[in-house]
Amino acid sequence: MLVTTGGGGDGYPLMDAYLRMLEEGGGPQHRAILVSGPFMPQPEREEIARRAARLRVRFYHFYRRMETLIGLADAVVTMGGYNTLCEILSQGRPSLVVPRETPRLEQRIRAEMFCRQGLVEFLPWVELSPETLRHRLARLLEAAGPYREAMARFPFTGLSVISERVAAFRRDLCRPDPPRPGETPDPACLEVTE
Repeated sequence: MLVTTGGGGDGYPLMDAYLRMLEEGGGPQHRAILVSGPFMPQPEREEIARRAARLRVRFYHFYRRMETLIGLADAVVTMGGYNTLCEILSQGRPSLVVPRETPRLEQRIRAEMFCRQGLVEFLPWVELSPETLRHRLARLLEAAGPYREAMARFPFTGLSVISERVAAFRRDLCRPDPPRPGETPDPACLEVTE
């Protein structure tokens, strides 16, 4: 089980709830790795590290190759940052997303959209507790198949979509008008062909 909070500045409650779930017993019987992120305040990070060590849970303040950890995990618990969810999708890892809701709703909106597509399990931040984590993780691990199937069907078309949009923009920008005397064509238009 990989538990990651992205940058970690506001990730302490998620790590705390996960460790309390383990401390109270009855959590998933998996080895766990926690990655706090570089911006978790030092006192919180040190507390998480001490508690993790007592539970024999591996802890990292920062991990340079998160894609490796995600790829090795049976499941991921995350706050749902953009990069983390893209990596989760690309590697097809069942995930529980517990997004923060302040100061912006961006993580919550993303988590709800991914959940509606059947790609992730979603737990609202206001419902975060050791008990809800235990329940949602058990559900995720018992029935990971539908999540994996949804991720396998997910179309990774971002590169082709952005390429089409850039080409359309360049076509609109570079409409063939007769050049005015002494006018230099826009360099962005030099390679456009109709």
